[in-house]
Amino acid sequence: MPNISIAFDLYGTLLSTDAISDQVAEMCGDETKAKQITSLWRRYQLEYSWRITAMGIYRPFADITEAALKHAAAEAGVPLSTEAVAALQRSYDALSVYGDVEQGLRQLESERREGGRDVRCFIFSNGTAAAVSASVASSPTLSRYAAVFEKPPLSVEAVGAFKPASAVYDHLVAEATASRSGSGGSGGDGAVGVDDVWLVTANPFDVVGARASGIKVVWIDRAGTGWIDRLGEVIGTDIGPTHIEAGVHEAVLRILYSYV
Repeated sequence: MPNISIAFDLYGTLLSTDAISDQVAEMCGDETKAKQITSLWRRYQLEYSWRITAMGIYRPFADITEAALKHAAAEAGVPLSTEAVAALQRSYDALSVYGDVEQGLRQLESERREGGRDVRCFIFSNGTAAAVSASVASSPTLSRYAAVFEKPPLSVEAVGAFKPASAVYDHLVAEATASRSGSGGSGGDGAVGVDDVWLVTANPFDVVGARASGIKVVWIDRAGTGWIDRLGEVIGTDIGPTHIEAGVHEAVLRILYSYV
């Protein structure tokens, strides 16, 4: 069986940002406003990353996240102190995993130990390598399975652009297919073919970006809405996920069973 590489998006795929809304509510004292701010925060976080990449400029994701929070709070008419902004920024280093994540990581741990092939796993994120490492270290679940993932994590900072820029996915493929010495599995030198690189993500923009670059993708559809993104039709190749699963564990099984 071939060696394979599986990259996992971090925020929104492995780690849940749902609890942030509760923290915002505590600070502003209004649950409805808190939900509005949280939704706008994520919207502007992504929008800013896309705009700055289109301009050929790069700044760390934490800077963009902070600016997006201030924008969201201002739009909602809720003043946030400097201390509140800093506290909410720190919340990104203390997120919990989704309920379907641990079983998937346990499956990968077992596969890497007993499967007889090299399964390389990466965290692939818009966050800087330092920020991603901090998030992993502070998560009880991710830290327990930290050995499953290659180090350092794959960050877009290496190419100075954010997802879904094609250079980001080119970087993923280059790292995920690189040979390494002393690896197990049937591949000997640990080499992975381009066709055996997978991305697991819950973000539709990530799906389309990766598929446009020729990477296989399992999309996590926790809401059960089905694939409704239509940008692939605009591109002209009807790009969509390779597979759709309800959670990370199911995604891992889908990938591993593709080679049975």
